[in-house]
Amino acid sequence: MGLLFVGFALPYGIFYDDSREDWYRVQKKDLLENYGGGLLQLLYRNSPSALIMSAYSDFPYLPWKFSSLPQGYWDLAANRKAYVDWLVGVIGAKSSSELTGNDFSLNHGATLLEKYHNSPAQLIKSLSSSGDGEHANQLKMRFAEKNYWNSRENRIRFLSELATKVGFTFSSNDLSNWYSVSIKDFQENGGMGLLSKFQGSPYKLLKFVFPDYDWQPWKFRITPHNSWQDPLVVKTMIQYLEKELAISTEEEWRRVAVTRLHELGLADFFLKAGGLATVLHYKSSKKSTHL
Repeated sequence: MGLLFVGFALPYGIFYDDSREDWYRVQKKDLLENYGGGLLQLLYRNSPSALIMSAYSDFPYLPWKFSSLPQGYWDLAANRKAYVDWLVGVIGAKSSSELTGNDFSLNHGATLLEKYHNSPAQLIKSLSSSGDGEHANQLKMRFAEKNYWNSRENRIRFLSELATKVGFTFSSNDLSNWYSVSIKDFQENGGMGLLSKFQGSPYKLLKFVFPDYDWQPWKFRITPHNSWQDPLVVKTMIQYLEKELAISTEEEWRRVAVTRLHELGLADFFLKAGGLATVLHYKSSKKSTHL
């Protein structure tokens, strides 16, 4: 609630669901001047980006796009790799060796490059020596090929390799293991170029690649942004709850406990979708179509 107040108070105004990208503009002083300092200091080590990404965890924020990063962010090799992989995709380079200092400066990477005396070559070398190995470098070059991710075969090939790396066997007959895969898993395995084609959403990627599977967005580790506004998704949620809770009448819906929704991992999604009012409207509409 405090963060939402800050959004309204800023000169350029940020409103809850419409402008998630605008939160990249928020600086520490904005939070301090609008009564967000206590929250920032107590829970997020004075890092606006950490606070915002926690508050809106369903949005695929890229940390380097914020005006400031958490202290020591670039010290982690995984973070540097994730950024470079993303930059290669944004620039459309064939490999990281083609990146220039200007590419970093114009795409939120100036502070990273400064750690390597403004030398892209030194930065890329640090990634190679941090445990990537020759195989990982070959993968990066392959993923950076022009139009590589446009191929369904390449997408499935990557997903199969990713499944193995995160600890499960890929099977088109049982896709439920994908609910546990995070954006970080894509970042650490060179898949941000692929994910960026689907607005940074594993759900949208998997739904596109496997359209016949009955995907349930609320089961993903991060709920897809604004999926609760999609009528088809809301309909699927209602049908899922009716089956799981064995309910069919309005009276039974009114007796559903929030604790039960929490147990199913659906409480937050249910409320964002409009809660009981949405359910009753859907049920009413369904009745009217059968009259």
